Amino acid sequence: MHVLHSAPSLVLGFFIFKYLSSVHRLLRKPGPGLGGPYLLPNMHALVYLCEHFNLHDQAIYWRAVLEMDEYQRRRLVEVVTGHNLSFKSKRVAVLGFAYKASTSDSRGSPSVDIVRSLLQEGASVYVYDPRVAAEDVMKACGNHPDVHVAGACPRLIQGSSPTFAR
Repeated sequence: MHVLHSAPSLVLGFFIFKYLSSVHRLLRKPGPGLGGPYLLPNMHALVYLCEHFNLHDQAIYWRAVLEMDEYQRRRLVEVVTGHNLSFKSKRVAVLGFAYKASTSDSRGSPSVDIVRSLLQEGASVYVYDPRVAAEDVMKACGNHPDVHVAGACPRLIQGSSPTFAR
């Protein structure tokens, strides 16, 4: 017996399967949030499509995934700042700047939000990621004078305060 599907449900089914597969791969190596230049915008589009085709439960699910991602990004900095630590004039090492391991792409990386939060707290942030170009790190951080790109990890960690690792 063949089951006929409407075109929208086939398209949405493909997208949902594709993103479930992507999310599953990401969960095997959890980090401070989802990232990448396409994943988050596509998930927002998926929420829109689900709502457009009256798939309200699926829209609620994907919206919750996006909300949890935002929460995870904020929570990492809140956990450290919640210990009444002052970041004023402290060196903080951020190990890994790209949105995932083994890539040089930092677009949509949770590390960018984390670095910006640390800068707002008064920290001097030292970033180490051997795959991301120093110019890309500085551009993502708005060429902030308190962002430094380290060429070697051991020198970076020496003298640092809390260390965030991807």
